[in-house]
Amino acid sequence: MLGRVRTIEIIHANVIAGGALLENRCIRTKSGRVAALTPMNGYVPDGSRALDARGDVICAGYIDQHTHGAMGYDTMDANSDAMDAICRHHLAGGVTTFLPTAMTATLAETERVLGFLDGYRPPAPVEIAGVHMEGPFLSVKNRGAHPEALLRAPDDAWYELIERFSSLIRMITVSPELPGMCDFIRFCRDRGITVSGGHDDAYDDVIHAATDAGMRCVTHIFCCSSEISRGNSPQKRLGLTQIGMLDERLYTEAIADGNGVPHALLPLLFKTKGPDRVIFVSDSMRATGLAPGRYRLGGADGGVDVDVTEDAAILHGQNLFAGSIAPVSQMVADAVQKSNIPLVDAVLAVTKNPAALLGLSDHGDVAEGKRDTLNLIRTDGTLLATIVGEHVYRKGVEMP
Repeated sequence: MLGRVRTIEIIHANVIAGGALLENRCIRTKSGRVAALTPMNGYVPDGSRALDARGDVICAGYIDQHTHGAMGYDTMDANSDAMDAICRHHLAGGVTTFLPTAMTATLAETERVLGFLDGYRPPAPVEIAGVHMEGPFLSVKNRGAHPEALLRAPDDAWYELIERFSSLIRMITVSPELPGMCDFIRFCRDRGITVSGGHDDAYDDVIHAATDAGMRCVTHIFCCSSEISRGNSPQKRLGLTQIGMLDERLYTEAIADGNGVPHALLPLLFKTKGPDRVIFVSDSMRATGLAPGRYRLGGADGGVDVDVTEDAAILHGQNLFAGSIAPVSQMVADAVQKSNIPLVDAVLAVTKNPAALLGLSDHGDVAEGKRDTLNLIRTDGTLLATIVGEHVYRKGVEMP
């Protein structure tokens, strides 16, 4: 496909662009970019392949910044069969950009995973925009599915590894109260790595210091993020959950599948954060897309067993969720249909907001010069098709 001029025009589309719903538009794309977005009343065919949206909604392709795996595979498997299947799964769910997410592991295993991903190229038209490292710099108290024995504060060896792969690592989740964490956050910030707080046991002063140092997000809020506590004092202190909702500098990830964030709670998050600071993430594990059963989260050495039901992933023997099995496309539809979130706000949570957080300047919106990765959805948020260049995919299968 290199060197080809890829063109398509999408007509009679309502378009989510610039944070608003624009009615009855034509979109023209060329050579991997949106070339024009114009009203239909001035439409003149130019000979390109035409797709009639018939009044359905076009938005940017979805971004999933926190996803461990799917279809029986995990990022920690670090082989082509695994990543090929994960990429195809994301395309089927309208995700055109994602961050494979590594969980807590040894230095050697993390190096192996990063080394593989550094040279990997997807077989499907999806983009890996970097890696999200979730761990090992997390608290023991709120570790969730992360193996306690491997949790630690960053030391010289980890600094060296992250320096070596700094062009690949796009995001890292840390617990703000660990020793030396503000210095580590500044180290990451200076290398263009987005830092998110999560799996923590921190309180207000420590969290504010981390945010001042450059922390910009809360990892899956309400899931292993610290809460109001007294510590050793009678005075109540805010945790990362409360500060994440109150501090305008912080984005908040939300596993909006009804489990990580209950459908009835989601409107509160949008009310406190506004529509431009909420990000839906799948936090998907290897059972996503498969039948209920027992599966492994993470790698063979440091992974944990997870029991999967029809709608949830639960740590074996514990009353704790282990990520989710819902794609972000389902979360958009559920937000609209079950939580009464406006369609535009739900879409921003998987397009413009993660693009802004991660510094993906040509992603996340439908505008001239942006990437030509688009989704066709209904007004209730249901995904209908994904359009990349002149290619149209329904559930990951290319349509003629």
